[in-house]
Amino acid sequence: DKTVERVDVSHCNFVGADLSRIGIGFGKSVASRWGIDDRLQLVVASAETILEEAIERYPGVVKLVMIQFPTPYRLVANSTSVERSDDDTSVPSDGSPRYNSQLPANKISGFMVTNDLLKLSHEALKSDKTTNIPGCLLVQSNCEDVAVTIRKMAVDTGFEWDANQFVAKYDGSISEQARTPQRTSTWLKMGGEKAEGAGWCSEPILPRQGATETEISCIINGTPIHRCLLIPSQY
Repeated sequence: DKTVERVDVSHCNFVGADLSRIGIGFGKSVASRWGIDDRLQLVVASAETILEEAIERYPGVVKLVMIQFPTPYRLVANSTSVERSDDDTSVPSDGSPRYNSQLPANKISGFMVTNDLLKLSHEALKSDKTTNIPGCLLVQSNCEDVAVTIRKMAVDTGFEWDANQFVAKYDGSISEQARTPQRTSTWLKMGGEKAEGAGWCSEPILPRQGATETEISCIINGTPIHRCLLIPSQY
């Protein structure tokens, strides 16, 4: 498995946050059943709150922050239409586009990845003063435009990708045989940037046992996953 070189995940503690009590409750029951609840804590809280607590109170070093498959915002194709969800390719009889009304309106309103979240991630990952080796920010999404947007936001916040460490091992373009989601097709027709080239990875980065349900589903269904690893730029 192509594991993040900077992080030995076998010796790490993990904390996950979600605002859904049902989701957290289910996760806790699985962790207990698997016997990993001594190293994994799941809490009902925002990601920002967890990072603030880690920065202020965690006695160890934060080695890895993972933003994995955040719920995408609506993709606005033009001034009058909005991107449809991948599960609904139909068009109403009046010709207007159909979209998932539960998605955040845009990348500014309701989207979970904010500048504040990335600033807190930056602060948490540069906290190791003993080795002067920063932690990593892992971004994964099956929506190409979302992955591109998050990386641009992260770079503007003070992150960069380490070409010497990561690109030679993890870089790769998406297979031509992979299924292209409707959202990605719309994004590319709009002239959107592709998530490929320096700093992007099409191969798994974390060990298989650490993959999320969404990642496994994408692998099985042949849906491209867009990944990048970033570090605080002062390093």
